[in-house]
Amino acid sequence: MAGSILWFSIHFWFLNACNTSVCLNFLVVFNISVCATFFAVICSYLVVLLSFPLAFFFFFFVFFFHLLSMSLLDDVGRSRSGAGSGNPLFRKLDEFLVVNKHIILPIAKVSLLSTFFEDGLRMMLQHADQARYIRHIWKGTYAFAYAFIVLNCLIQLLPATLILLRKQVKVAIGCLMFAALLQTIVYKMWFDWTFFLRTLSVTGGLLFVLADELNQASNIFSLSFSTNVNKSSNWLQLAGRLLIIIMFLTHIRFTGGFRIAVEVVGFVLMGLVAIGFQTKRSAFVLVVLLLVENVIFNAFWMIPIRQKNKFDFTLYDFFQTMSVIGGLLMIVALGAGGVSLDKSKKSI
Repeated sequence: MAGSILWFSIHFWFLNACNTSVCLNFLVVFNISVCATFFAVICSYLVVLLSFPLAFFFFFFVFFFHLLSMSLLDDVGRSRSGAGSGNPLFRKLDEFLVVNKHIILPIAKVSLLSTFFEDGLRMMLQHADQARYIRHIWKGTYAFAYAFIVLNCLIQLLPATLILLRKQVKVAIGCLMFAALLQTIVYKMWFDWTFFLRTLSVTGGLLFVLADELNQASNIFSLSFSTNVNKSSNWLQLAGRLLIIIMFLTHIRFTGGFRIAVEVVGFVLMGLVAIGFQTKRSAFVLVVLLLVENVIFNAFWMIPIRQKNKFDFTLYDFFQTMSVIGGLLMIVALGAGGVSLDKSKKSI
């Protein structure tokens, strides 16, 4: 504001001090020159500011699709010669995932169930605050609030423990899905789009646990029963893949060149996981991206404990994201299932 007043004051003084027509022409040329210089400086600044993100985006984009094309060529060569993957990078990654499947699977389940353990323990430790909040939104009694807290703790902590122990897994998964639905109703979160999508994503991970349990059960039964179970398992894995990748829709932030590059790569990988093409590799890269993003943006340990609300929400987001990472690790360990392009390529 002060700069504008000074600018117009100089103009007014200059017009009064000199011949009006000559000064007017001079001021027109002078203003055009100043505006052109200012525009050139702004453009130069934007070029310098955006050059690195755009260069990074271009490099990352080209590098990723180079890897994808190499993967396609590997598949073609493997289908013709019957040999393993010719690319050392993909061969090493595939070998790592196969050899360490027995380690990846327990880590996946612990990560997937971490949000249920965190939520159940938090409700136990903060029962007074939770009871007051439930009583406030429902205008009910403390008896109703504490009944929900006790029920919510039981149907999260006990079933999650049973899944880790591989006991009554089907019933336990049903209880956890009911817990997610019950929380949506009691906390009136049915219009919260982010909460809804993240709940669906965690549900997708639970479907993979159910598919794994069905596959384990089919190994000890007759061939006809195993065939029917495998079909059900394949459709569960398809539904699980589609639900798990929904999590990325809640993380879309086009706030800079680097973030745009990450989002574009994430979208491509989501598409590959959804159609079941190069599924294990794509899911593995998504795990790395989500893990880095989770540590950076949901660092609850960096928040002072006195900022209770911010700490609780960040802690919740952290473990929700860990659950989705667990679901993706289930895909890495078990693969895409029968309803996928990967399976179609093997059958050709």
